Amino acid sequence: MLAAGAAGLTAVQSPSARAALDSTPPANPAANIPPDPNFASSCQPAPLVDNSAGCIDAIVAAIDNARSMEGVGPMSLPTAFASMPAEEQLLVVVDAERVARGLAPFAGTTAELDMQAQDGVAGGQDPPVSKPTFAGSGWTGSSDYGQDYVNALSVDYSWMYDDGYPSDGSTPANTSCTSATARGCWGHRDSLLGAFSALPDLTMGATGQGSIWVVVLYGTTDPPPSYVYTWSTISSQPFTTAPAPGPTPTTTTAPNPTTTVAPARPVTTCPAYVGADTAGVVARLAGPDRDATAIAVSQAGYPTAGSASTVTLASDANYPDALVGGPLAVAENGPLLVTPPGGLKADVEAEIKRVLPVGDTVNVLGGTLALSAAVSNRLTADGYKVRRIQRPDRYATAVKVATVLGSPSTIFEATGHGYADALVAGPAAVEFHGAILLTNGDVQATATAAYLAAHPGPDVAVGGDAAAADPSAASIVGADRYQTAVMLTHDFFSSPTSMGFATGDAFTDALAGSPAEARAGTGLLLVPSCGALPAEVASYLSGDGKSITAGTLYGGDYAVSPGVLTQINGAFG
Repeated sequence: MLAAGAAGLTAVQSPSARAALDSTPPANPAANIPPDPNFASSCQPAPLVDNSAGCIDAIVAAIDNARSMEGVGPMSLPTAFASMPAEEQLLVVVDAERVARGLAPFAGTTAELDMQAQDGVAGGQDPPVSKPTFAGSGWTGSSDYGQDYVNALSVDYSWMYDDGYPSDGSTPANTSCTSATARGCWGHRDSLLGAFSALPDLTMGATGQGSIWVVVLYGTTDPPPSYVYTWSTISSQPFTTAPAPGPTPTTTTAPNPTTTVAPARPVTTCPAYVGADTAGVVARLAGPDRDATAIAVSQAGYPTAGSASTVTLASDANYPDALVGGPLAVAENGPLLVTPPGGLKADVEAEIKRVLPVGDTVNVLGGTLALSAAVSNRLTADGYKVRRIQRPDRYATAVKVATVLGSPSTIFEATGHGYADALVAGPAAVEFHGAILLTNGDVQATATAAYLAAHPGPDVAVGGDAAAADPSAASIVGADRYQTAVMLTHDFFSSPTSMGFATGDAFTDALAGSPAEARAGTGLLLVPSCGALPAEVASYLSGDGKSITAGTLYGGDYAVSPGVLTQINGAFG
């Protein structure tokens, strides 16, 4: 059993993938390979995410040790690996395992398959594999799920080297590995190293949300129309050592006519997150995890017990419901809190009891896959009225939230395939008594189109995908998420006296921050987890930001490093 992980590994393959693996299975270890050196002591424990240099180095050493036992060379990582989004990290580690063994890498991730992976997180299990829209005449696929792992490398170690039946009689991490000869043993490794030889287009979906990691892996006869992250781009970056040999496909991303291409940002590696924050205009507000950060935001916004009129509750494992629920939380005078899908956490429950009088209403966003019946049952037992706001998917749920809001004066559209644009649109939506609706990437969602047709009025598309999905809307499209946030803040908040900041690399700590800033009547800017402050953000703070006298950075050191906060406080003119 891997000391830095937990029992929560599952894998599923389509029948065609299973048949192919049965005929030409990859070589698997005879038994689990204990990590040596043991990296558990070098990493923060789950559910914290640890991309510090010390943790990464220790896990790579363990991977290299395991690889040496099967005659495979050391793992190579891009120097920017620690600062990559989780989805891109998973693409890196899966392809690093494949190319080291002479297998073709997955060409990239797509928004459609990323959403399949996100559905796995929401359901707490492997997502079912189903034919992608671009599959053409043939396809095969598989998915892998891991829970309670501190980063992409730690779950990769478990999938690749700690997936079998332990020789010491301990409980297997792989829940499908019920005996030493069980077919389910090494299912993840079989999936990651599947040949897919008859299907030329290898495409991946991925998500890392907190300590939960999911990949979906597909071979298809036709390529997807566009990629979110591409292996050809990653493999052209500087690596810590020479990349292992292997084919690198040439891939292209479909151009978006409404988006300009930003120059490449400097490649940085996040260092260990140590050191104290620098005092200044902006102060950090955080808890030890995403749920506790939302609680801290609630306590700051509602310091008096019983002072909220409602609480809006969303899943902490996915972002769509929380993003569209921000304006509702503000409109109904209450905080936005998050909790795991499977049940109401004790500290979240305690905060609801503190801030909301018994007998009042808790808005529960999404269906029972987002927040289970156990959550609503617990709230009812605590004496609260529960109003579950749900529809079959994220797009229709957003429309339902808009309907609950009444007659929003302005609609802000943002892609439902990512969190950043909808996150920064939240404060503007509240400021202009609006709502947030979601597009299906760069294609309009049916539910969103129907609502807009029935409710004509001002409509703003935030981000390139939303602008492409609704060309008739006024658009705010920057070269990337950082610039888009700056442009939106400039357009909708004149001479602000305060400002919010959150990482642009992950949604977790920022979910509660968006409605908090909306309640304060100001905007939210995005910053990287580490490295240089984007030039657009620094320019805004030294220009329009001269009026800012107070600010809040949401999330702990692992979300945004002290070095970035130092740059923020130093950028004010």
